Amino acid sequence: MTTQVNQTTYVFSGNPYAQASLDDVIVNGGGTLNVGNGGTVDYVTALGSQGWNGVASVATISAHGDGGTAIVKDYTISNYALAYASNGGKLVNGSIDGGAVEIGSGGLIGDSNIFGSGNYTNTGTANQTQDYVNVLSGGTASGITTMGGSLNIGSGGFVESSHASSGYINVSTGGSGTGNTVFEGGQLNAVGGTLTDSTLSGGELWVNKGGTASGVQDGSSGTAVGRIYLSSGTVDNATINGGTIFVGDKGVFENSTISGSGTLSNTDTANQTQDYANVEAGGYASGITTQGGSLNVLSGASVDSSTASAGYINIQAGASGTGNSVDGNQAQLNVLGGSVTSSTVGAGQFNVQTDSTGKIAGTATVVTVSGGVMKDMGGIVISATILGSGSANIISGGVLSASTVESGGIVDVDSASTLVGTTTVSNGGQLILNGAAGSGDILLAGSSSLLTISGNTMPTNVISGLENGGKIDLVDLKSVTNINTTSSGIDFIGIDENGNSVDFHLNIPDADKIGNKIISDGNGGLYYEVCFLSGSMIRMSEGDLAVEDIQIGDEVVAFDWKNNKEVTRPVVWVGKSHAVVRPGLPDDEAGYPVRVLKDAIADGVPYKDMLITAEHCLFFENRFVPVRMLVNGVSIFYDKSITSYDYYHVETEQHSVIQADGMLTESYLDTGNRSSFRQTGTVVTLRGAVQSWEKNAGAPLGVERSFVEPLFQKLEARTSCLTQTTSVPLAKSNLTNDPDLHLVTESGAIIRPIRHDGERYSFMLPANTACVRIVSRASRPADVIGPFVDDRRMMGVAVADVYFVTAKQQTHITAHLQSEKPVGWHATDWTDCAWTNGDAVLPLDELTQSGMGILSLNIRAAGPYLEQNTKAVLENRRSA
Repeated sequence: MTTQVNQTTYVFSGNPYAQASLDDVIVNGGGTLNVGNGGTVDYVTALGSQGWNGVASVATISAHGDGGTAIVKDYTISNYALAYASNGGKLVNGSIDGGAVEIGSGGLIGDSNIFGSGNYTNTGTANQTQDYVNVLSGGTASGITTMGGSLNIGSGGFVESSHASSGYINVSTGGSGTGNTVFEGGQLNAVGGTLTDSTLSGGELWVNKGGTASGVQDGSSGTAVGRIYLSSGTVDNATINGGTIFVGDKGVFENSTISGSGTLSNTDTANQTQDYANVEAGGYASGITTQGGSLNVLSGASVDSSTASAGYINIQAGASGTGNSVDGNQAQLNVLGGSVTSSTVGAGQFNVQTDSTGKIAGTATVVTVSGGVMKDMGGIVISATILGSGSANIISGGVLSASTVESGGIVDVDSASTLVGTTTVSNGGQLILNGAAGSGDILLAGSSSLLTISGNTMPTNVISGLENGGKIDLVDLKSVTNINTTSSGIDFIGIDENGNSVDFHLNIPDADKIGNKIISDGNGGLYYEVCFLSGSMIRMSEGDLAVEDIQIGDEVVAFDWKNNKEVTRPVVWVGKSHAVVRPGLPDDEAGYPVRVLKDAIADGVPYKDMLITAEHCLFFENRFVPVRMLVNGVSIFYDKSITSYDYYHVETEQHSVIQADGMLTESYLDTGNRSSFRQTGTVVTLRGAVQSWEKNAGAPLGVERSFVEPLFQKLEARTSCLTQTTSVPLAKSNLTNDPDLHLVTESGAIIRPIRHDGERYSFMLPANTACVRIVSRASRPADVIGPFVDDRRMMGVAVADVYFVTAKQQTHITAHLQSEKPVGWHATDWTDCAWTNGDAVLPLDELTQSGMGILSLNIRAAGPYLEQNTKAVLENRRSA
């Protein structure tokens, strides 16, 4: 039977004048149902009315537990009705359709629906005449669905596991919520409040007035997409997967991921139907990762420490960014008229260009490109470093200022673009000019640095550093009929690729002092490079002559060792250059000259101190031996008092055994890759024509330990007979066999072994570790065994079997044993073991995606090492 409540009625236990429970109740206008401690009401409807004079007759339900519980379930709050719950009172499994609910301290509303036409504005002000629930301090709302009304969480209130379907969930300052969901037509609003782990499957999330939203999931596969509006608030740890976010004034968007299938053209116009974030004036984004979507930073906004992994970061005119990166083959970081600093490119594209009007140039300062490509298309790039597999294209009026091209890097500048300041090309770097390139200087700072000039329009840039051994490749100059060097530069007269006579000029100060040489580049063009020496006495047909005084056509005395006789051969070319020692490298590679003391080899041999380069060969027992393999620190040593010096080439018609300072040595053999040999003052490099050791050497090259070590020991023993000696200790003192083996993750975390048993090292890897670097001490056999070992590779540890072990399976990893090895592994003929260089990459692919596990390494061999911490040197090391 239905109970009608028209006045105040109590339901609680422990009172003979009140019922402990009621079923099927209607609370009419003017009636009040008070449910107290221990009371329970099922199936109750509160339905007020409007009186004849316009004054509402309100129906009221109050659940107040007084420290116990008071339960109202299966309820309906209709027009002109109110409900209250506090201090243990609970409203569960009901609906609000035209009425209002207030939840006080200790109260709970759960598993309920809010219907009707309640209206909520986006400034935090609600029209709450009907269809709303207010959750006050200490109150909780759980499992609520708004379907046209509003759920309002005040200071100290809490909402969880609720849904905004076509209504509103509003969390004000001091309020909080977790695990709530927004559907299309609904709104979740953090108006100064705090939200965690919210999900948008359509609808909107507004964060403003200091509100925060952490762990937001906006869209997922198979669901509708939502929209996030952020101003004067914070959204962090969000995932935008098919949704969008708009960051306005004073909004902070950080540590989040944008993924999905949004697309972007290479201009500043984006197809932004989904998967993107707009950061507007005054907004700030930090720590964002795009994985298929777009982060658009608009004028007046900024972005820091963010990564384009498989999507786009677009920095528009008037916007700025610091410390951002692009690190995916399908990713782009686009500076579209904005400005950025400290950017890194590991893969993908980094584009610097003008805005859509073509009037505002993008600017990038301090850029590191180790992979992928940087395209400067009318923008300005300052202080860039291009290295490894990275490249840069400066086109369409782009400007490149004060930048460096390091080993493996390539910079290509078109004729409409400009170099400003000094562009430095280091060892292994290449700069390509396609005509004029502004007024900036070009410094060829390394012995294998390369400047390539294409076309018949020569750049007017000042070119320096050729004395370091760098080359200039004149691609379209097919032959040379005349070269004229002056103090202001070099003039070439020759034939271009079309058979026309051309006159090229290069602005190379003091070109007449550094010597020159033209050789084929192997592709139809010509290399211009410098040559070598100063002060050694060369035995000529008319007596000993200082190398700097030798002229082309002079006759040099050569030793025909096969027939045991002396012959004379004409000098075909002599050139001069200058070198500067690089003290940061090992002695044999730094460029220090080797001093061979008087009488070091035999009595009167050499007849005076001899200064030669480390790679220069002496002649013993019908074989050539590089002098670096005979350095003993006493009679033969690196002379570190000499840090810069002149050096020469002396070429004969064929590679020959000649005499310098009374010692049998070699003339120059040009193998095509030894463009610089470092000496000083009276240092000499004597080599010959562009040939090969295997086919054209005047005598075999003897570098086997079995041949060189007895020579080394013989010369070392002779030091006791010398009246003049020195003592320069060799590097092999203070050795250790401890490899200091550890792993380094992609994030830079160091992982030490959890177990070491004999050859087996075990490491605990965290989940989602895509690869690790195997890091250890590393030393060269030539340093730790002796210079008579012709092995100057940095050797870390020899790794055999590698396993990744989890509770369910064991996986054998063999990437290091393949013919194409990852970075940091030495090539080897072994099939079951490979040496690292002390810092070697080991890919793990998807092995750790399902959780942590143990990486087990079998170390076949390790050490000895120099005791000081030696950095690994990768395989792009020069061999000379």
